[in-house]
Amino acid sequence: MGNIFNPEPVKDIDNYCKVVGFILIGLGVLHLILAGLLDGMWGFLLITIGLISLVYRSKKMILVFGSALVIVGILNIITSVISEISYFWLIFGFLQIAWGFGELLKYSKTKENPKYKKKGVRKSISQNENIMNIWAKVSSILVILLIIWMFLYFDIVVFLIYFVIISFIYVPIFFYAFANDISNLFIDIWAKIVSIVMPLTFIYTFFIDTSYLADAFYNIPVIILTIPLYYYAWIEKRKKKNDKK
Repeated sequence: MGNIFNPEPVKDIDNYCKVVGFILIGLGVLHLILAGLLDGMWGFLLITIGLISLVYRSKKMILVFGSALVIVGILNIITSVISEISYFWLIFGFLQIAWGFGELLKYSKTKENPKYKKKGVRKSISQNENIMNIWAKVSSILVILLIIWMFLYFDIVVFLIYFVIISFIYVPIFFYAFANDISNLFIDIWAKIVSIVMPLTFIYTFFIDTSYLADAFYNIPVIILTIPLYYYAWIEKRKKKNDKK
């Protein structure tokens, strides 16, 4: 028997994705029905992820489930600390993070669904690059879901403002996640600019102008989602240059 920090692999990923998909859809519907008690935003996101899981039954969905749990857990902790609401959400947030990491640890132990096994490997890549590429894909999916939710629930002017900000931050990540050839000088410069601006913004809101302290806390999930950007902007490129020497 495995535990949350040493979980057993998923034996049937096809069935796992179907079961989790139906559970998420059910929870999403419950959120929409009980919109007065639960957040309708999460209802929409749960239903969306659930539908994706039913259609795309790859072991990569384990990363989506795990990442979503960790991010939601962090948000629950932040909300509990800032709003000084019930300790239930603080404790539940830590449990969600632990559960999410447990799901993420299943990924490397689980065999891919035969439907999605690649017949050939495009190129040899390092383990770190493979992890960051998967991380970038998961981040991209979550950001797309966030954009869809904002389009449905936000005023069009507010949506456009946030869309520009999100585009500035995440376009390089989308590129690194899905491009066949990640060698692009324009994207590299863009990624370096974002990787400098983001930490400076966080430092300013967290230490200098504390009137934006709440925004600083909510930037933590953003930084987690953008970790692949820092890797591709500064580490991977330098490693490849050294390999050529």
